[in-house]
Amino acid sequence: MILSSVLSFASLMVMTRYVGSEYGIMMWGFSFVAAFNAVSDLGFSSAHIREISSGEDQDRCITTFVIIKLVLTAVAAVAVLSTLPIQGFMGAEYTQEMKIIIVSFVVYYVIFNLTGIMTWTYMARQEVGKDSAVVLTESAVRSSFLIILAVAGVSASLLSASYIIGGISALAVCLLLFRNVGYRPKGPLIVRKYITFAAPLAVACMLMAVVGSLDRVMIGLWYGNDDVGLYSAAMGVIYAMTTIGTVVGGLLLSHFSKLNSESKTDAIRNTFWTVQRYTMMLILPATAFLVVFGVDVSIVLFGSGFSGTGGILSVLVVSVPIVIILNTNVQLLNSFNKTYVYGKIAVIYSVITILLFMLTIPESLLGVKMLGMGTIGAALSVAVGNVIFLIMVRMASARITGIAIYPKIYIHAAALAASLAVAYLLSRYVPIDNIIIGFFALLLTVAAYFSVLIVTREFSRNDIRFMREVLDIRDAQPGKEDNKK
Repeated sequence: MILSSVLSFASLMVMTRYVGSEYGIMMWGFSFVAAFNAVSDLGFSSAHIREISSGEDQDRCITTFVIIKLVLTAVAAVAVLSTLPIQGFMGAEYTQEMKIIIVSFVVYYVIFNLTGIMTWTYMARQEVGKDSAVVLTESAVRSSFLIILAVAGVSASLLSASYIIGGISALAVCLLLFRNVGYRPKGPLIVRKYITFAAPLAVACMLMAVVGSLDRVMIGLWYGNDDVGLYSAAMGVIYAMTTIGTVVGGLLLSHFSKLNSESKTDAIRNTFWTVQRYTMMLILPATAFLVVFGVDVSIVLFGSGFSGTGGILSVLVVSVPIVIILNTNVQLLNSFNKTYVYGKIAVIYSVITILLFMLTIPESLLGVKMLGMGTIGAALSVAVGNVIFLIMVRMASARITGIAIYPKIYIHAAALAASLAVAYLLSRYVPIDNIIIGFFALLLTVAAYFSVLIVTREFSRNDIRFMREVLDIRDAQPGKEDNKK
C-alpha cells in the first residue's frame, strides 16, 4: 500500500509540472462523477465485512453483495449520465472534452465498483495481501500511463483514459486472485440482513461521499479548473498519508467484530489503544512538519506553479491524524452493531461540512454574500468538519463500548508541540529549496517528537519492531500485542 501511494504521488508530481491546467480539468470531472457514485455503497461494504467475519455463510454473503453492488452501480451510472442531456436542455451544456471525461470516469467507477466486490471480500477474510496486490496493480498501471501521457502534453480527456486502463488491470488481477476464495454461488437469502445493517448508514454514506467530492466541484464552478488543480494536489498528499489508516481501518471492523462475538472486550480495548498509539507516532511528526513547511514542500514537490498548494496543504494536513483515529472509532462502533448511532452522527457531520463549504468557498450564493475564501475555505471546512466528527464519534464510542481514549495521549500532545516548535525554528533560519534539505528538516522534526516519547518512556525497543511490521502492511495484523513494555 505504501508503494501504491508512492506511485500515485509520483504521477501527481509529473502532472503538476507538465499538464497543470489539464490536471485540474480532469480532477473536476473525477470529483463530479465521484459525487454521484456515492449511491454505489450506502454502507453495504461494511455490512459485507461484518457478516462474513461474524460467521455467516461466505457464499451467500458474496452472492448477496454482488447483486446489491450491481444494482447500486447501475443507479449511479444512470444518474450521472442523465446530467448530460439535462445540462444541454438548461442551456449550460458541457464542452465536448468534459463530456468525454465524465463518460470516462463513469466507466472507471463501474470497473472500480466491480473490483470492490472482491476487495471487500478480501478485507472481510483479512487477506490484506490480496487487496494490496490489486491496489498496487491499479496504481502502477494508472500512474505509468499518467506520467507518459503528461510528459507528452496530452489533453485532460486522454489523461482520464489512464484511470480506465488501471481499473481494467486491477480487475483482471482481482479475478485471478478470487479463484482461491472458493466461491460457489448460492441464493441471496440474506439481503434483508444486509439491508438491516446498512440502512442506518445509507444516508450517511451517501452524504459523506458527496462531501468528499463537493469541495472540488464547488471550487471548479466558482474559481475555475486551475484552483481545482491546486486543491487536488494538496488532497493527493493527504490521500498518501492516510493510506495505511484506510487499510488498517478495514481490517479492524472484521477483527473487532470477531472479538466482540467472543465477548473479548479487553482484547478490543488493547487493539484500540495500540492502533491509536502507533497512529500518533507515525503521523503526528509529519503533520507538524507540513503545517509549518506546507508552501516549501509544495514548491519542491509540484513546482513553483503550484506554490498556491502550500497554504491549502498546511490546513488540510491537520485532518490526517484526525481521520485515521476517527476511522478506528467508527469501526469500533460498527463492530458493536451500532451503525444507527454512527449513521446519525455522520449525517450531522455531513450537513455541517456542506454548510461550511457553502459559507466559505463561494463569494456569493443565491444572491447572498459569503466569505469567498475559495480553496482555503474548503480546506478549513474539511478540517473543522473532521474535528467535530471525531468529537461526536469518540463520545458515542466511549458511551456505548466503555472504551476510553488512549490514556497517555497527553504525552503525544506534548511531543507534537515539541515537533511544531522545532519545525517553526527551522523555518526561520533554514529555507527548504530542495528535497535533501527538506528531508533533514523532517528528520529533526521527527527527532523532536520521539525525544519526548523516549524521555517519558512512551517509546521503547519493542516499539521499533512493531512499527516495522506496521509499515510492512502485508504482515501487520491489528491487535498484535507487540507493544507490551
